[in-house]
Amino acid sequence: MFGTISRVKVKSGSESALDALDKEWMETMRPKIAGPVYWFRGTQDGHPETTVTIFLCQDKKTYFDLADDPAQDAFFKRMLEHFEGEPSWEDVQFDVLIQD
Repeated sequence: MFGTISRVKVKSGSESALDALDKEWMETMRPKIAGPVYWFRGTQDGHPETTVTIFLCQDKKTYFDLADDPAQDAFFKRMLEHFEGEPSWEDVQFDVLIQD
């Protein structure tokens, strides 16, 4: 699996707007993505103002096909309105996935 880990500070009071955007994304963008998607989001331990997201697609090609989609870019720009600055990004290749 291939994806990204991001960290960002969410503007105070933006949580419900981001939840609505998440729902919209699941209805409009998710159906375009081949294979499984794993999406985790939470706050950094000891730093509740920092949101950490892990987003994974089945492979690198699928991930970058999504990243290069103009509709995804437009969607991300709408999300940026609710962040204090640009997220940090770490692209990652996961070779082991264990669910117990």
